[in-house]
This record gives sequence, C-alpha cells and structure tokens, in this order.
Amino acid sequence: MRGEESTSNERHRARHNATRHAGVPAKVSAEIRPRRKSTLRNRVYLTLTFGEGDNVQYCQRHMRDIWDDPKRGAVPVNWTVSPLLADIGPALLAYYQKTATGNDLLIAGPSGAGYTYAGSWPEKALDAYTALTGRFLSRTGLDLVYAYNPRNAAGDGWVPFDERVVRSYRDHTQVRGIIQSWETGDLQIRPAGLPVIGNFFPQGKAAEYRDGLLKHIKDWDGGSPLFIAGAVNAWSWTPSDVAELGELLGDPFEIVRGDVFFDLLNRAGSRED
Repeated sequence: MRGEESTSNERHRARHNATRHAGVPAKVSAEIRPRRKSTLRNRVYLTLTFGEGDNVQYCQRHMRDIWDDPKRGAVPVNWTVSPLLADIGPALLAYYQKTATGNDLLIAGPSGAGYTYAGSWPEKALDAYTALTGRFLSRTGLDLVYAYNPRNAAGDGWVPFDERVVRSYRDHTQVRGIIQSWETGDLQIRPAGLPVIGNFFPQGKAAEYRDGLLKHIKDWDGGSPLFIAGAVNAWSWTPSDVAELGELLGDPFEIVRGDVFFDLLNRAGSRED
C-alpha cells in the first residue's frame, strides 16, 4: 500500500511540476485574433472577463475545469491568462489557443508579466516590467490586459492609471486597451492616448448580476453608446452562468468580446471628437 501511495504522490507532483510543464514542447501562436466587424450603435456594450489568469496554477487546473463547461462559447467572454505560460507551460497555453471558440478571447491577466500594481513602480522599473510584458505579449498574441493599481488613501476605491503608467504600456507593449480593476464601473479615461476602462463587478449570480447592470445604466438616455467592462468571478462562475446571464440580458445590451469592445470604444471616442 505504501508503494502505491508513493507512486500516486509522484504522479500528482509530476502533473503540477512547473519544470516538467516548461519542458513540454508546444507551438504557442503569436497571432492576434482577427477582430469581428461590428456596427457602432447606441447600445450598452458589455464585455465579460474571467479573472485570476495571473495565477499559473489556476490556468493549469481550475481554468481547465470551467473551460470544459459545455456552455462555453454560447456567449462572448474574455479569459485572463498569464503570458508567461509561453515559458512556464507552453502546452497549456497552446491548448487554450487551439480549443478557443469564436466567442472566447484570451487576454493578459493582472497586470501583464505577473501580478503587480503598476502605479507603485518607479519609472525605470516600470518600463522594465512593461518591456518584459511586451515581449511575452508579442510571443502569445495577446493585446489586451486586465491590470491592477493601488487603492486610494482612504481605502475605499482605486487610483486610476495616470499618463506615466499608460504611456509605459503604450510604448513597450502591443496592448490596445486596458481594463483596470475598479469594481464600480465609473472609470473611462484615455491617458497617453490609450483607452482605459474600469471594470464593473456586481455580486451574486446571473439574476443579481443583471439587476446590478440595470441599476448601473438607469441614468443612460440611450443617445450614445455606453460601455461596461464586467468582471466575472472565476471561482464561483462558470460559462453556464455566463450563458444564463446572456439569456437574461435583452435590449439594449450587446455582449461582445474584448477586442470588439475596445474597437467600438475607440470608434465612439472618435465620433465624439
């Protein structure tokens, strides 16, 4: 029995051994997903993003569990992953790339090449971090990032990205848009010419999420497009929950992938200028 237990433990360690995963050869695509054509209308554009992708063991284990949900692909959704998987687990990343449906979009998890608060870094160190991020984004075909910044002094909100931080992403990566952790969804800025939108994170499952969205847009007059970057809790939600939310949301909502979302957001900004 002890021998069988030892063998089982060795197999378990092998499955979760980063050195082993790093040594498995696999072709990671550097191609950026083609964007779908979409007409800009006076709609509420919603893009939904599963978090936790900076966590390599999440990409290795729990993400795969919810990725196998049969309802995946029913509704457009973004999946954060670590671009460092190109080195740490190329076969893992290649699998997600190859099996993604037309409604699945991989984007970089917080905040690119690892979990960090970009605004806390001094300029030279930040540029080194975004340059590293840029190299991995180029290798993995990722061009959107979900990113963190510190909380404000009162601790009841987040500090928006400033010109210095966004310029560093703009100059050193192929990122064409940033979703910043924000929770209340009332941030939409364009420092250094790059669109940054704060996410909206209502609690609960599909029905409560829908109610939160309806409350969030109650003052919208319908005279121009409205953009919401919705956060999805990867530990309590599955693609089946996302599909249920999609069924609950009718007019005026339109759920789109993140790449379409930022394309429409940029076009809306150009129309306003």
